[in-house]
Amino acid sequence: MRDDPTIRQQNPIRIAVAMPFTEELGPRDHSRLDEIEHEVERRATGSAILVGVITNPTMREFVLHTDRADWLPSFHEQLRSAFAPLEVQMMAETDPDWSLYRTFLAE
Repeated sequence: MRDDPTIRQQNPIRIAVAMPFTEELGPRDHSRLDEIEHEVERRATGSAILVGVITNPTMREFVLHTDRADWLPSFHEQLRSAFAPLEVQMMAETDPDWSLYRTFLAE
């Protein structure tokens, strides 16, 4: 996705969905992680834009942006149910400049 100020202005809320790695899911479980990514994106379609996926040694994090927060509690519950027994953490905060996303853009 290219950096588009209009899209940023229309979607000022950043959502982070984090899945800590466990014995059941690790950073080398590529096909499972891909399936999870597709499911996160599918469930967010129409409500948010998936703008990044971050993997570190302890977790996989999906970064999305949206224009409203009313749907987030049910989105979180859907993900928790879909991926049980894996832990699904979620937080949302206002980020109209898309500061995290923009740190990954090439200058």
